[in-house]
Amino acid sequence: MKIDTERVIIEVHLRPVLWDKRNELYKHRDAREAAWRDILKELAPNYENLSEEERKEADKKIQQRWRTARDTYQKDKISEKNQPSGSGSKKKKKKYSYYDILTFLDSTTETAGEESLCEEMSEQSNLETPNESTQPDTSRQESSHPTSKQKQVKSKKASTI
Repeated sequence: MKIDTERVIIEVHLRPVLWDKRNELYKHRDAREAAWRDILKELAPNYENLSEEERKEADKKIQQRWRTARDTYQKDKISEKNQPSGSGSKKKKKKYSYYDILTFLDSTTETAGEESLCEEMSEQSNLETPNESTQPDTSRQESSHPTSKQKQVKSKKASTI
């Protein structure tokens, strides 16, 4: 079975349950498996005539093709982001052939990064300005561990006894 990578990408794009972590069904394995089965039916013209083993093999190949395309896109995106500005001396890397049709993945990766950044900033501000109820009263708090001066006084008392 010949697999057209562009067609796989388009079919996956039509099924956000496979790539959008914000989708409610993304967490449900059965929903994702059903989506992959639908893609297999679309891409394998003789799906009904395939044996169970052939279906599993075709499904495995299609999913591998998707993962390879997705991972290559993400690596290109990272290397593009890390490319120093004004680095004209280096030869520019050729853009991945499916780069443009995989841009729909940006919405999930950018949002995830923004959410974690917001959470991090929120936690940071909570650390900088703690509530009065969570702030311990240190005005008349005694330490449970004796200071060195207290130890000296105790040892002098013990030696005089």
